[in-house]
Amino acid sequence: MPWTAWPLWTKKFSDAEGAFIRAKETLIADHSLVVDEMKDVFQQVAADAARRYAAFGVSLRETWAEDLTRRQVAAIPSRGEVAALRLTWRPGMLVRDSDVEAELLETARSQAERDRLMVEHEELRYEAAR
Repeated sequence: MPWTAWPLWTKKFSDAEGAFIRAKETLIADHSLVVDEMKDVFQQVAADAARRYAAFGVSLRETWAEDLTRRQVAAIPSRGEVAALRLTWRPGMLVRDSDVEAELLETARSQAERDRLMVEHEELRYEAAR
């Protein structure tokens, strides 16, 4: 990202962070409702899956759908886990385009030198063997 884009990027990140915080606060406030709704969804999906298995002749435990629902509900993050979520970033690398070009040029030069030395080495081996 060019340095000239930094002010716009920080504004967009700040906006995204604000939206994230608002969504997190809503989820924390409505956590019980969300868990209840997700439990209903898990129950419906598990019951449907059990019916599909039965249609294919697969035998399941009588409590299979309830056990699956219980495990899925238990995997929902708690209020505390949601509250601990943070939106963060860190730069991967700060470089200028000219630095990248210089590094690519040096890499190409190094490869050319290695190739030249390999040819020279092979010529010397050939001479020695002859």
